[in-house]
Amino acid sequence: MAHAAEAIAAGKCSVALITLAGRPRSEGHSGATPRIRGADAPDTQWEFPLGVATVNAYAMVAARHMHQFGTTSEQLAWVKVAASHHAQYNEHAMLRDVVTVEQVVGSPLIATPLHRLDCCVVSDGGGALVVVSPEIARSLKRPLVKVMGAGESMKGQMGGNVDLTYSAGVRSGPAAFAEAG
Repeated sequence: MAHAAEAIAAGKCSVALITLAGRPRSEGHSGATPRIRGADAPDTQWEFPLGVATVNAYAMVAARHMHQFGTTSEQLAWVKVAASHHAQYNEHAMLRDVVTVEQVVGSPLIATPLHRLDCCVVSDGGGALVVVSPEIARSLKRPLVKVMGAGESMKGQMGGNVDLTYSAGVRSGPAAFAEAG
């Protein structure tokens, strides 16, 4: 989005379309399918036979967070409880039943410490974002959002010194808020 806004500000275009789509549910990717990365990644030698899957990668992050900060399974369960309440407002939600912390923690373990109800539903979907110049925006008859700030960052393997307790958002978030004032 920031790149699109910068291209518009530089006069390179007046409209930019950003899209993303995926079919993991239709193609049978459950989140438990191993992702094989290049042999040059420092952790490949330990992960190679089975690979890292989405669910066990998040389980490692959760376990490290629990160890370092004392987070409990009950506290993690509140994420699912909140999501289940939000699902009530979306007639297309795949899981619309409201759940309790007890139900989340009582569901089967998938990858310690994550239970089945801690895990995201695998779904197909897509989305698009249209970024336009101020001149075009003024001519539209629909609600608009002004880009006030953006930040981006990436977090790689850091030569094998990986800290699982944070994402690149620790850099991109403050940059976006600073730019937005």
